[in-house]
Order: sequence, then C-alpha cells, then structure tokens
Amino acid sequence: MEIRLLRWIRHRWLDDAALRLPHGIVERLAEGIRHCEQGHSAQVSLHIESSLPTSYLWRKQEMSALLEIRAKDLFASKGIWDTEENNGLLIYLCLAERSVELVFDRAIQRAIAAAEWKSMLSRMAQHVQSSDIEVGMLELLGEMSTLLAEHFPVTQGRTLTNEISDTPTLQ
Repeated sequence: MEIRLLRWIRHRWLDDAALRLPHGIVERLAEGIRHCEQGHSAQVSLHIESSLPTSYLWRKQEMSALLEIRAKDLFASKGIWDTEENNGLLIYLCLAERSVELVFDRAIQRAIAAAEWKSMLSRMAQHVQSSDIEVGMLELLGEMSTLLAEHFPVTQGRTLTNEISDTPTLQ
C-alpha cells in the first residue's frame, strides 16, 4: 500500500510535466516523425504522458508491467493496429517514470526481432534519464527509419498514405 501511495504522489506531482516541455518540441518531433516515415511504409505514432492515469497507479503490479499495459492500451485506443499493412508502431514516453515503451503491430513483430529494438530502446532510455528527450527521440526515429526501411521499403510507383497523425500527443 505504501509503495502505491508513493507512486501515486510522484505521478500526481508531475501531472502537468508535459506542459513544461521545451518550446517547439512537439513541432520538431512531428517533423522527425514525418522524416522517419519517408523511407518506409510503416506508421509511427508518439504519445508523451506526464504521468500514468490514477486507475493504473493503484494496481498491484510492478511499474514496468503497468507501463507496458498503458502503452498497449494506447496502441489499441488510437487504432494503430488498424493500418492497411499492419505495420503501425507506438512510441510511449512516460515522463514521471522516465521510461519509454514500444508497441508494434503484427507485421513489425513478425519482420523484426525484439533484440534489434532493445539497443535502440536502451539508448533512448539513457536520453530520457538525462532529460534529453528531444535529442534521444530524434535519434530513435532516425534509427527506426533505417530499420523499418529495410523491412518495409516503399515499392516503386506506390504513393504512401499517412494513416496515423505525425503530431505527438501529449497527456
């Protein structure tokens, strides 16, 4: 009970942290996502959350499990699983926990081994821990673009459709 109370306090304390992000970061990250998506057919979504909703904080689960559940819930609620080629992915950033999660649709899970994402995620986590979110996110998007282009190249004569908004959502 005490751990959950401390968790709740930390998350409520940082509840408006997303509003204190550096000026212009949302636009720069949206541009990073647009640039990332140019070389492949995958769809990338970014969700930045200052803290977990209260309904997650009182659950009797480890924080890592809660973050994974939250990311999967957002993936589902945003309809990222519903892209034409089943190659959507969500980058979920929780500022209160200084944590980043990735959730992939079926085609990405089949095509790219989890180990390939781990090193990217590890480097991004280091940036998040040092509060250098923008640099870390832009590096992550660059690395993702290369990996996704290898597995989901744009076919000749095909026009890419942007099925998911490039603008990061803040909550």
